[in-house]
Amino acid sequence: MKKGKRTLALLLVMILAFGMTPAVIASAPMPISAPAPDVPVDQIAVTTGEILINGVQINAPRPSVKDGVILLPIRQIAEALDLAVTWQGNDRSVTIGDAYVLWIGKPQLSSDGGLTTREFGPAPEIIDGRTYVPISFFNFGLTGFSASVEDGKVVVNAIDGTSAASVTITDIANRSVTLPKPATKLVGTHNPTLNIAIILGGGGKYLVGFGNKNMAGNLYQYVYPELADDVPQVGMGRNVNIESCLAVGADLAILPQRFADEANVFENVGIPAAVILPNNESFETIKTSITLLGTLLGEDNRAKEINAYFDGKINAAKEIAGKADAQVKAIYLGSSSQLSVANGAMLQSLMLETAGAVNVAKDVAGSGGFIDVSVEEIIGWNPEIIYIPAYASYTVEDILSDAAWSSIQAVKDKKVFIFPSALEPWDYPTPSTSMGLMWLISNLYPELYSMDQVLDDANEYYELVYGQRFTVEQLGLR
Repeated sequence: MKKGKRTLALLLVMILAFGMTPAVIASAPMPISAPAPDVPVDQIAVTTGEILINGVQINAPRPSVKDGVILLPIRQIAEALDLAVTWQGNDRSVTIGDAYVLWIGKPQLSSDGGLTTREFGPAPEIIDGRTYVPISFFNFGLTGFSASVEDGKVVVNAIDGTSAASVTITDIANRSVTLPKPATKLVGTHNPTLNIAIILGGGGKYLVGFGNKNMAGNLYQYVYPELADDVPQVGMGRNVNIESCLAVGADLAILPQRFADEANVFENVGIPAAVILPNNESFETIKTSITLLGTLLGEDNRAKEINAYFDGKINAAKEIAGKADAQVKAIYLGSSSQLSVANGAMLQSLMLETAGAVNVAKDVAGSGGFIDVSVEEIIGWNPEIIYIPAYASYTVEDILSDAAWSSIQAVKDKKVFIFPSALEPWDYPTPSTSMGLMWLISNLYPELYSMDQVLDDANEYYELVYGQRFTVEQLGLR
């Protein structure tokens, strides 16, 4: 968790203490004292100190913030939810209602007498004689409740987890994620993951916070123009500005699997998080991402429609590739260096193979991205065609003019191509991969599939997703 650079003066003046004997301890409502100075905490936007239970403010000690975790006084909240609270001094446990038991210093909750437990986040602790629990306790501990921060206030609500409004998924990290209702305000810091939300929303409908806006791509100026000025950047990669996420009222954070361990950063302040983009990139995992987020947004039908279109293009590409006379030896180079390649674990390799080409670098060992190789290895593979990403840091001319590459067949034939598009990368793990696949079919077999047909495909796709059409120049297909 990234700590704020400033400090707030918060002093929690607690009057009621849990006793040290096994008895139910009642408490009279006490006023919230003014904060005292010089108590350093993270700058988290719970500035009002108010706690609302089912829309009604209660008298309770104000929340605390410690190491980026919002901590709440369990007794006052539980009793406002009609749950009795009992302190057991012998094992430092707290019983809530008839069955739930938690322990000081343990991030676990039992609901069946201790036979089974489940974790809910950071451990409960005693602050000035009172038991405090992380805000995630109400989202992942107690069943039937949700907690979040809205306009500087902590809001706890009872929910019916079986109602038609609630949605539940098991995400890519095998975590159960339940929302009381479909999400409407998404945040995230990983742009390819956020692109799934933009596709399902047909633009910026669901996003209130973005990742690296400098890497947003040309497409968004057409389908998400408000991003430039009206949507805050809430972080980049693993660097999350949690205060900004709270300030925009986020009700869901979406993450790639590579950032799965960051989910608790959001959940510790009451923002549910879902891991929706797998490390393993394939056509199936792209569809899985669409399906998972579609459920969380209440966009199941739209997710099915987009996935069906994706499947149709994959099948069309396979059918055309099956008519080709011979397989072409191809290679897909990396973005930061022409001496890096897409091996068999990467989406780009799957695209080449689906289009009927042979990825000469398929068997290169490694994972996690483009793999470094030597120019001698590439010469030995002798690809007949070379593709470089639209986002590469080098150019086609850099390869064609490099004497070290001059003996390679693709260079001799000047068959070195930038993989489109100018609007957005068609080799990212999103449904636009289907457009990259059809372009690849046309590039490999122009006699079987024309570039005009690719343009028709692209406009069909962008009309389906965004209700817009684009020119050849905008797409960068000429």
